[in-house]
Amino acid sequence: MLRTISFQFDIPVASAITFVGLIYLLILSFFIVMIGVSAREVSGLQNKLTTGSLIRVRLVSVFIAYFMISLFYSLLSRAFQVDFSRKFGSAGFVIFWMLNFVGMLSVGLALEAMITLLTIRFMPFFMILWIISNVSVCFMPIAVLPNIYRYGYAMPFYNVSGAVRTILFGTKNELGLHFGILIAWTVISMITLPTF
Repeated sequence: MLRTISFQFDIPVASAITFVGLIYLLILSFFIVMIGVSAREVSGLQNKLTTGSLIRVRLVSVFIAYFMISLFYSLLSRAFQVDFSRKFGSAGFVIFWMLNFVGMLSVGLALEAMITLLTIRFMPFFMILWIISNVSVCFMPIAVLPNIYRYGYAMPFYNVSGAVRTILFGTKNELGLHFGILIAWTVISMITLPTF
């Protein structure tokens, strides 16, 4: 017996979640990083803590902030009646939330690591490059783009977008791969944060 599968783009706000919303998550991550740096400078916390304590404060503060912001972003998508139960049942929303959390960690911790190296002065330039390099690979399928865009398979936006498509539309389940790449970005950023 053949089963018919519909691949229609039948969720009107899906493009906001799979493309435009990712830019908002990156911008929110940028604001969290900039606010954290400014708060530590104004309070003098950077001078009062040891290097190890300062790194722990930086990591814990962004983990907590991204956890809450990713929840709010996920609830906002839920408020627009997005059906997260198509592929994973009632666990779909929690998977979507954790995907947004890990996605924010992957892009935000890269910003957090780079701000030490570039300082606040040059951070907006890196932010522009970070947005362009991420957005350019999730706008269209990488297979139809020129070969120079093959780097996109390892970029955070591409993996968040692919995982969201799996959750929303029931496409090929590669959540393990997508989460793995996002976690790898997070771990690399956590390793480079103290070394910069």
